[in-house]
Amino acid sequence: MKTTRFVIISLTVLLVAGCSAVRIQTGPPSEKQATQTSEERGQGLKSQWADRLNRVQPPEKMWMVRQFIDSTGALLIRVGRQIAQQWSEGEVGRGREIPASEMRGVIEASVRTDQPLLEAYDDMVDYGVEEVRRTRFFDDDTERLLLELRNHYDKTHGEVLYPDLDRISYQDNLQDLQFEAERLSSRLQDDLKRY
Repeated sequence: MKTTRFVIISLTVLLVAGCSAVRIQTGPPSEKQATQTSEERGQGLKSQWADRLNRVQPPEKMWMVRQFIDSTGALLIRVGRQIAQQWSEGEVGRGREIPASEMRGVIEASVRTDQPLLEAYDDMVDYGVEEVRRTRFFDDDTERLLLELRNHYDKTHGEVLYPDLDRISYQDNLQDLQFEAERLSSRLQDDLKRY
């Protein structure tokens, strides 16, 4: 009898706690809610990233950071290709060129709620690079290659999300940014064979 009461009380407590955590949405999330979700996701990702990096030795740390820069940079290039496609469709629809200044405004409005998440990715890149350097395991040449890769990532972020070129030049630049990222990553990977 006491066991049955305990189970019923436990289930009631769990049900009440579970229901209090449920948010009922009656429509699409507001911009404020979407931004808050992005902030929470960004904080969670940064915390997980720091935890994972702190658990591994310098060679694995370097591998993880290089892979993260590669994948996040590739994501930016994919976003850039989507922007270029929408830009092209917009120009076809209007029958005239859309200036880069106008596209910057369009991009800013469309990524506004995801800005905290984008900033989290940038913070994760910087944190990873600093964690690798803090180990003092790699020599100056290797660190220089890592910094070149990181600086190229920063350049990619800026040129994808804040275009100052016309559409055709923007599209061509995406290809150049991708090739340069692959070249720098490959050089770093080859250099790491020395360790």
